Amino acid sequence: MIDFNELTTPGTFPNDKIDEGANLKEFHEWKCRLAGVTFEGRQKTIKKFAFPKSKYELVRQPDNQYDENAIMVTAAGHDIGYLPKYLAAELAPIIDAGQKLNVQFRRLLVNEKKPDLPAGIIVRVWE
Repeated sequence: MIDFNELTTPGTFPNDKIDEGANLKEFHEWKCRLAGVTFEGRQKTIKKFAFPKSKYELVRQPDNQYDENAIMVTAAGHDIGYLPKYLAAELAPIIDAGQKLNVQFRRLLVNEKKPDLPAGIIVRVWE
């Protein structure tokens, strides 16, 4: 089980309105905007596979050259982006210890007036 009393990372992304003192001790789920969605052809992958009914998984990448705590999010087995570093730093040891965490599609972020701009994606992670 996750010891939520040990975690201190805010469980929201910057656009959420939360109490300044909110932290993971208060809830067992996190919403975040994925990082790295504009690299390695992920925009095409997001548009093709990132839908509410797709199967999502968290994949640890301890050998990632940029972040030893990296956690990739996949949709239907395809890489779509990474959990933000602040959240990966907290969740990587938990996943490494064998705890199963769930991930779910929450929202696709698309500029309808400028559809050529990169799409973002927001996911929910929970115990």
